[in-house]
Amino acid sequence: MPTLLIQPIQTITCGKYDAEIIGISPGATDHLVGYITTSDGNYNATWSDSGICRDNPAEFNLNCQSEELSDLIDKAKKISKMLG
Repeated sequence: MPTLLIQPIQTITCGKYDAEIIGISPGATDHLVGYITTSDGNYNATWSDSGICRDNPAEFNLNCQSEELSDLIDKAKKISKMLG
């Protein structure tokens, strides 16, 4: 299933890297799609419902305690359930 693009959401990872969430992938295990910016460049990333950036350093994980990210994760779950 294709990624549903959203208005980008700027956030910070647990390792204090800039991250941008640009879409929701309803058919995937990791619903949130975006990228992370480090001093080495930009990295494509996907995150689980709990903010884990699978197969990457823990510094790339998201802090899902923010209200904006919490709301986005809830919406991603609903969309995935609806389309799944």
